[in-house]
Amino acid sequence: MDDTATPTAGPDKLRALIVDDEAPARDRLRRMLEELHDVAVVGEAANGTEALTRCAALDPDLVLLDVRMPGIDGFAACRRLRALAALAGTPIFLVTAFDDDDVWPEAMTAGATGLLAKPYDRMALRRLLRELSQQPSASRDGAREA
Repeated sequence: MDDTATPTAGPDKLRALIVDDEAPARDRLRRMLEELHDVAVVGEAANGTEALTRCAALDPDLVLLDVRMPGIDGFAACRRLRALAALAGTPIFLVTAFDDDDVWPEAMTAGATGLLAKPYDRMALRRLLRELSQQPSASRDGAREA
């Protein structure tokens, strides 16, 4: 995605940041988000370091963060994102291809809202997006203005 051409999100669109070190995985998830719900994928990042920079600039409503990445992994990136006041209430879902029982305790300690499994479960992703979109947009916008 061209960083200079960030899509704008209307008041009813969820603004998502996708973080994965594999470009095909980012592309697949972006397409699914756009097909399943009125989501503006406002940014992509290839690693945890980029995620920190992009989140500060883009103020997403949702962060989808791969667990296994070089450098700063998803757990460390999640902890750092949670330390930012502007993202304190932002849903951060860790994305993993590993067994939930092994990942869940560390994800919770890192401050993750939940887990999404790879390969992506369209129904689980649809449910997540529906739940997030039912949150009052004023609360999402208010969090941005705070």
